[in-house]
Amino acid sequence: MSGQPHDIEFASYVFDFIQRTIRAQWDQVRKRHAFSGREFRQFALGVANGFYSKLEGDRRTLSERIQAERNSVAAAAHSKIEYVCTDLIKVKDPKLSDYVKWRYGKMRSIGRPSWARKSSYYVGKKVGESMVLHRGIEAASIASGLLLPE
Repeated sequence: MSGQPHDIEFASYVFDFIQRTIRAQWDQVRKRHAFSGREFRQFALGVANGFYSKLEGDRRTLSERIQAERNSVAAAAHSKIEYVCTDLIKVKDPKLSDYVKWRYGKMRSIGRPSWARKSSYYVGKKVGESMVLHRGIEAASIASGLLLPE
């Protein structure tokens, strides 16, 4: 992984969350649907793709909402109503882009032949679409001054 330390920490958290969810759900799904151990990869791929499609849907919905708010800004400007902007700004890290170009050179995508999807894939996709990623809890090391002396 490459990036700022806080980005790598978050990516690691998301990876661990998805991996834990796949393992926990696999045990339940395998018993319920009588899947063989060979279908684990199809299930895991389904979970990952389902979660990705959920995130894409959420992103699309948010983009549509922002576009609707932008349109109401134009209307508000004509009627002199005060408006608070909630636009998203895509911020790129130029140092990271330069590093990736330097480190990996000419990257390219190559296609793979797709495998026939099994029922375990579609069960996994359903699981992935229902996943909810919660923000992690960070340990605070700031003393509040309200602790009793030892």
